[in-house]
This record gives sequence, structure tokens and C-alpha cells, in this order.
Amino acid sequence: MSFIHARPPETYQYCLSADLSRAGKDQTVFTVTEAERTWLACEEHDMHNRKCLITFQVRQTHRPTVTSTVEKARQLASMFGELPGDGIVAPILAVDAGGLGGPVVDMLESEYGLKPLSVVTHAGINTTTKRNTLSIPKASLLQELRMVIEQDRIDLAPDMNGRELLLKELHAFGCTVTAGGKLQLEAVTGNDDRVLSLAIGVAAIVHGLPKMTIEQVRAVQKRWGSFMAR
Repeated sequence: MSFIHARPPETYQYCLSADLSRAGKDQTVFTVTEAERTWLACEEHDMHNRKCLITFQVRQTHRPTVTSTVEKARQLASMFGELPGDGIVAPILAVDAGGLGGPVVDMLESEYGLKPLSVVTHAGINTTTKRNTLSIPKASLLQELRMVIEQDRIDLAPDMNGRELLLKELHAFGCTVTAGGKLQLEAVTGNDDRVLSLAIGVAAIVHGLPKMTIEQVRAVQKRWGSFMAR
């Protein structure tokens, strides 16, 4: 996977996001997304209101075959260690913290020295951020992804792993009505794990969390990156 750019590195940010399987047909999926921030022009007196346009490119999706918490955490730490950390903006590690995700987050913190963003989805209406946790309604999580798709602000790298499978899930993704009359956003047919993993990454970048410095990222990469990549 190449990360060579013609533009300054400080305009780029990378996110490794993970949707972790719970049970049944669910699958664990890791996604690498690249974001580029472009600050829009404005009058000098209005600099504090300057808008930032974020565009995204999906660089990789990966479905690990491991099932244990230990192995999932190890693979996430390995992939995170390979992300670029030479720019001003540190990469983000965002993990679905619901269900079985909590122990994975704990292990990433205690064993690998990482500060992942814990993403917790719920059925409410409010989005909140507290320390390294993003609590967001599932409908809002998916709506943010739909918005960047509709605004033509996201594309897939031509040579990315899992490209066709992700496209298939995106095409199958829709809104259904439950027996109780509630709207439910999920794959109409098949799995939606790749879509959810991507949506977690987009939300993490949009909300700008967590605050992990470049120095912290470099220390983790130096400690674990080269070893884990073997």
C-alpha cells in the first residue's frame, strides 16, 4: 500500500477503523481510510468561521480470520503501526466498542500503548464525545457516510483490497421498516460489516478524535510496527 502524495503531508490524515463481529453472520472488518482536508478561502475578518472540506479515499479493507480478542488486538496494532506518521496530523485508530469491542479496546491500551477512539452506537438521537469515546446513534453514523457519498467526497482506491466486496455491500445497503414501525438502516441482503467499518472511520475523522500526538504514534510504531509486520 503506497502513501506517496504530491501535496503537503499535514493536509492528510489516516484512520484505521474496525467493526467487530458479535455473533451469527457478523464479520470483523478493518478499514484504512485516507482523508484530505482543504481549508476554504474566506475573508480575513472571518477566519474563525473558515470552513474545512474533507474528502476521503478508502485504501484497504481487511477481514481477519482470527476470532480471539488477543489476535484481533494484535492485528489492529500491526496495521496501525504501518500507517504514515510523518505528518502533522496523527492517524486515528477507531474501534467499535459495543459488545465484544470493549475488551479489544482495553488490550490495545494496556498491551500496545495505543489510545483508540471507542465508537459506541445506540438507538437514541444525541451524539456526544467524552475523552476518547464517540457515542453516536447508528442512524447518524450511517447518515454521515451517506452524506459524503452523495456529495461525491469519497472514492475507492483502484487497487484496494476488498474493493468489489465493499461495492457490493454499498449497493445492497438500504433502509427497512421493522415490525414495530421503526426505521432500521442495514444491508437489505448479505452483510453490512464493511459499510459499518467504513462509516466508523468517516465519523472518527469528521469528529476529529482522539487527541493522540504524532510523538505518541511514532513511539508506538517504533515499538510495534516493524515487529508486528513480520
